[in-house]
Amino acid sequence: LRGGSDTSMVTRAIEVKLEGNELWNSNQIEEACLCFSRALSILGKCSPATLLEDNGRGRQECINCLNNRAACFFKLGDIANATRDSEDALIVDPTNVKARTRRALCCE
Repeated sequence: LRGGSDTSMVTRAIEVKLEGNELWNSNQIEEACLCFSRALSILGKCSPATLLEDNGRGRQECINCLNNRAACFFKLGDIANATRDSEDALIVDPTNVKARTRRALCCE
């Protein structure tokens, strides 16, 4: 994580993710997608290779944001980006059920 303390960066990313969740629940999918992208950016671009070394909250929040953004992309019909985000989440956590499910939906 770059800039600021890891804790404050993760906390800010969670706040932005929660805003995205609210937008998703209000069916404002494009805006929600932007929030999840912003949260990922706050987390330092969330490179899967970097996160393999981090088992903390930042890692889990990155997986959550990737899964949420994948759902947005899927709902918007952007299957390529939905697949990419699902696969990135699986690189970080190969057992993640949401990422596996989203990737499978993209392959239908």
